[in-house]
Amino acid sequence: YAEFDKFRKDVVLKIVEMQIEGDVEVKKNVDTSEEKRVELHAHTKMSTQDGVMNVDDYVKTAKEFGFNSLAVTDHLNIHVWPDFENACKKQGIKPIYGVEGALVNEKSFDIALTNKEDIDLDNATYCVYDIETTGLSSNFDEIIEIGACKVKNGIIIDEFSCFVKPTVPISAFTTELTSITQDDVRNAETIDVVLPKFKEFFDGCILVAHNATFDNSHIYANMKKLGIYDGPIPTIDTLQLFRLRYGKEVKKFGLDSMVKYFDIVLVQHHRAVHDAKSTALCFIAMLNGLADSNIINYNQINTLIDENTSQAMDVNK
Repeated sequence: YAEFDKFRKDVVLKIVEMQIEGDVEVKKNVDTSEEKRVELHAHTKMSTQDGVMNVDDYVKTAKEFGFNSLAVTDHLNIHVWPDFENACKKQGIKPIYGVEGALVNEKSFDIALTNKEDIDLDNATYCVYDIETTGLSSNFDEIIEIGACKVKNGIIIDEFSCFVKPTVPISAFTTELTSITQDDVRNAETIDVVLPKFKEFFDGCILVAHNATFDNSHIYANMKKLGIYDGPIPTIDTLQLFRLRYGKEVKKFGLDSMVKYFDIVLVQHHRAVHDAKSTALCFIAMLNGLADSNIINYNQINTLIDENTSQAMDVNK
């Protein structure tokens, strides 16, 4: 049947069922080489979105090809090994056990994005902020809105909200996502005027954002272009904090889930000023939770990662 695909923005033909009538000859592949190779990188269906065959089928095919051995290296898991061993014994070939791992940047899990600063959390001032952009790339896309709340002693003491005029028109997709139109930014100041004002607003604060790596990347990139970048700023990522501290109670960690968990009203998602205020109220609650856990200094925050890893290892034992 034909259906309009919103992603491709075109009518596509979708096949639900296909039937082939008559006898169909299945032609099997054969390996006629005198010197048989050794398959060292087979993925079974245990490798999600990659392998599609059962391990029994792989081993049987290897035997038919005349292989003396076969290696299975599934993604990030070894669940198939018992079946693999049994299948190889049955077919009389040598199993080679392996796994395809992944290199994980542990810094990507940090809650405090710079963790050497000695800052008393109770006396600190926080700038909880959010930005809206024309896209995901900090190199090619532009900031079109900055919203922020300054938090001190558990209350919001100041706010910053400003549209930013981009150099290119706002796309229909961006407007649909953020509700920001070209008319909203037509008379706004450009980033070279807005960003120094925002820098002055958060001066001396710990920055706080939900998925702070993304927001900081745009802020830093534009500060560097304007020549006002002084180095990384102490930052707390509420996404990672929420995931780590409350992950056993919730399944999703986006802003929608976080405000729902803390019973905070989100007036309009994907508008920087509203997202920043909702994030600030959630952060105040999480900050109280850190104090209850004796996390009283900025440079202690990432110890939560080690504690969580240790607890996970104890559970696995």
